[in-house]
Amino acid sequence: MAVHEAMNDRSSDETERLREMAELRGSGDLLQAVLEAAEGIIFAKDLDGRYVLANPAFSRLFNLPLEEIIGKRDEELFPKEEAARLRAGDAMVVETERPLSSADRLTIGGKERVFVSTKVPLRNKSGKVIGLSGFATEITDEIRVRDQLAHLNQTLHAIEADEARRESEELYCDITERMAAEKALKDSYEKLERTLKGIVEALGAAIELRDPYTAGHQRRVAELAVA
Repeated sequence: MAVHEAMNDRSSDETERLREMAELRGSGDLLQAVLEAAEGIIFAKDLDGRYVLANPAFSRLFNLPLEEIIGKRDEELFPKEEAARLRAGDAMVVETERPLSSADRLTIGGKERVFVSTKVPLRNKSGKVIGLSGFATEITDEIRVRDQLAHLNQTLHAIEADEARRESEELYCDITERMAAEKALKDSYEKLERTLKGIVEALGAAIELRDPYTAGHQRRVAELAVA
């Protein structure tokens, strides 16, 4: 009886072990399926900053097989200053044990690209932080469109300002020309008035020579004519 019970216990333990292994394999298969299907970039690093996990999107980003990415540090993938900035963010996540979201401009293949990412602490079963995992999405095209729209808005504002300035200048020129025309007309009128007055005075003087008795009357008529 005791032998039979021992055999049953051993069989039960083996069944449990096989079940746990199946669950682990199932979890691994599920994780792999998620990694391969994700369009965004997924990665994990240990406390030394080495990549211990990356998905195919990460691989395509650098045009490197996953085998060459695993084990590398940021210093081996990015320019020195950019790598230092990424490592500083990693350190903050590990030290504070809190998620960190950021936008980063990174040089890959000689071209600047923009990413938004979120990094979170990676813990073991006992809750100890053993690294971090991250999720990143490239927004280079969106940033390019935003910059183009901003440039377009600046151009439109400049055109509007130039148009307003030109209209103001045209209005100023129109007013100036009108004032000049009015002054010229006034000057012409005054000149004509002086000319007419001179003619009338000359006529009056001629009449006075012929008829001194009517000279005063003729002079008065001349003055009224140019009044």
